[in-house]
Amino acid sequence: VRKVEKAFQLKATADERSSYWREQDLLGTGNPNVSDVIAGTDLRNYLQAVPEVSGMSGLRWVYDNDGDSYDGCSASAVGVNLIIYNVNQYLSVMQELDNTLDDGNLACGKIRHSASDDGGNGAIFYQLGGAGGSI
Repeated sequence: VRKVEKAFQLKATADERSSYWREQDLLGTGNPNVSDVIAGTDLRNYLQAVPEVSGMSGLRWVYDNDGDSYDGCSASAVGVNLIIYNVNQYLSVMQELDNTLDDGNLACGKIRHSASDDGGNGAIFYQLGGAGGSI
């Protein structure tokens, strides 16, 4: 996730932006797949493909910025996020990710988990940026 986050930050620097793009500003659609953002924008200069993790298949990465603000403790897509769907089967790995990169609490913080999202397959919300989508 850090690799994808860094790529978005590099693109923002090149675009002379101080905040993340609204999702419609990237491709004209809501919640675009990160692979589509790579293919359809110059994000591909910084990230050629969505990272794949050995032994973890079927993950779907999505960019989310509806213009709402994250309050620090909500297992939902408020704020600017990378959303990774189909994660329930890899929950122990997601917990290790949270232990390493955040606070170890999948209910709050930069990394949040929702077991019921994606039709019960679960989602991880990885917060990008600060208040108001700032970088």
